[in-house]
Amino acid sequence: MSTLHSMALASLFITSCATEDATQDDSINETSLPLEGNLEQDADIVAIWLDGEFDSSSQAEDDPNFYNIVLRMCSIDLPQLGDRVLYVEQATASRLEAPYKQLIYKIEAADDRVAARVYSIESGLQQRMIGACKEAENIIIDADRLTLQEGCTMYFEADGEDSYVGGTEGNACKSNVGGAIYATTEMIIEPLTITTLERGWDAGNAQAWGSVDGPYSFERTN
Repeated sequence: MSTLHSMALASLFITSCATEDATQDDSINETSLPLEGNLEQDADIVAIWLDGEFDSSSQAEDDPNFYNIVLRMCSIDLPQLGDRVLYVEQATASRLEAPYKQLIYKIEAADDRVAARVYSIESGLQQRMIGACKEAENIIIDADRLTLQEGCTMYFEADGEDSYVGGTEGNACKSNVGGAIYATTEMIIEPLTITTLERGWDAGNAQAWGSVDGPYSFERTN
């Protein structure tokens, strides 16, 4: 079990009491459980559990070392990449109009695991995409304006009935932010919570950016 997974076990999401929200949450839990040995089913579930709006407000309230970050992911129609394509947008809650991360995830079965292939979006298109998850059905992207980020694919495996654990592998995911030369991501995906630890590393393998206080815990808000 990874360090990230051990840390995440202590920060499970507690659902709210609204009847409508509880019904939606129960639906996510009851209809989306992993089936052992069925990777296409697993890929479907990962895509479903990633789809939605999340934030780290509870964590930020409890620990001033963490910011309130809003993470939005929504399924989009992009036939050139196939099924299970998500637009990803991440911003501080105080600056939703200026996201610091905009990516495309392509979720698929890969050998004996689920892969989330990561694509960057052409800079000229990023501004137009801000807030696009509010009307995801209207998102139109030409795959020619996307670039596969080699080495940044995240790989996941089921861990029990309600969790997928994984992340990037090795040091092949290049980064030029804050003196880093490569980046790593660890992630746990659950029906109501996404736990992530994203860090950049310099040439001496010292941490150049990212959380130094452990993973962020994003709780589903929709």
